[in-house]
Amino acid sequence: MSICFSRPRPQAAKRSRGTTATAQPVAETRGEIMKTATQSVVRELAERIRQMEASSRPAASCVTIPLGVRGLGSLFPQEEMPAGSLIEIVSAHPAAGAWTLSFLLAKYACGTERWLIVADHQQTFYPPAVRKFGLDLGQLFILRSPNPRDTLSALTQSLRCSAIGAAIGEFEHLPERDGRRLQLAAETGGGVGVLLRPWKAIHAPSFASLRCVIRGMTDRGAAQAGRVRNAREETGEGFGGSLYQRRMHIEVIRCRGGREGHSLILEMNDATAHVRVLPGLAFAANSTGESRSTA
Repeated sequence: MSICFSRPRPQAAKRSRGTTATAQPVAETRGEIMKTATQSVVRELAERIRQMEASSRPAASCVTIPLGVRGLGSLFPQEEMPAGSLIEIVSAHPAAGAWTLSFLLAKYACGTERWLIVADHQQTFYPPAVRKFGLDLGQLFILRSPNPRDTLSALTQSLRCSAIGAAIGEFEHLPERDGRRLQLAAETGGGVGVLLRPWKAIHAPSFASLRCVIRGMTDRGAAQAGRVRNAREETGEGFGGSLYQRRMHIEVIRCRGGREGHSLILEMNDATAHVRVLPGLAFAANSTGESRSTA
């Protein structure tokens, strides 16, 4: 009897070794293909999201709101208020007129069809006061909460709605991330957000497209502006200085598009709510220096 031992064929062994050697590169190639495909899908989805966000809101740089007070539009680069923007009004002192200016801007932002939101966590807002600015109480929503954070959150959510023409809120403390959220909310909804800030927030970060300082004018300031006021009255414009019981000086300190340093004087008759605008002239430099030296 003969016993035969078989050995693996050399060629088969080589083929087996060749298969093992090429298995790893094939796996790596498949992993790279899947990784590349995943990255491509992510980029495509991100582009779709950007397109959807852009189509869901008007471009603030293209849509503007005309203001019915001659000269008031000079605060903005295009002489009109940009839609989908955030405006910050810094009061140089208490009762400087920030609420007056905000309601005046809201009047034109809301028109007759859009809503006005007022955040009133301090519960000091008197709703009938908006009537003299030509705003209908039926267009007014008031947000009230003892927690300012809740009020801020509600205001941000409201600005995202396209039915909101303007949203006004007074906040002593505003973290940077919340300011950014308000800016994005205004861009999404196409309305105008107006933030009222105290003087101590003058150096705080801001995402507003327009940031201005408002000051109530004293008798000294009114006297400095008298030359311009008298010239306007001599031409028959306005109703005389005695009818304008309040004067506010507004100075642009930051503006997207470049209006820094521009100033004007806003005069208002509290009885009739009639307003007019005068150039700021020398009062701008004097009042700026005085207010900032006391800050």
